[in-house]
Amino acid sequence: MSGNVDVMIDGHVQGEIRGRSVSIGQNAEVEASLKAYVVDIAGELRGRIEAMTVKVAQSAKVDATIFHHELSIEKGAAIKGLRPWRPAADMEQRRESW
Repeated sequence: MSGNVDVMIDGHVQGEIRGRSVSIGQNAEVEASLKAYVVDIAGELRGRIEAMTVKVAQSAKVDATIFHHELSIEKGAAIKGLRPWRPAADMEQRRESW
């Protein structure tokens, strides 16, 4: 799934997802590589994320490597994996290749 669009996922998805923003709903189960400017996660995610801003809700279960410039994690979220911070300029360069 790819495009300069906003993507909302509320089901089961596997693969690669690219968009302007990606929202993973509370009932979603996603196993994917995500590339977006903003990623909001309320459901389950396994894989890899490259995004300028990542927001992880209290209900989220995440097992992923998260390349980000800004990361917020609500209390109660289950999260494991690497969370390497990147400068804004680095994330903008990565974004150009999406």
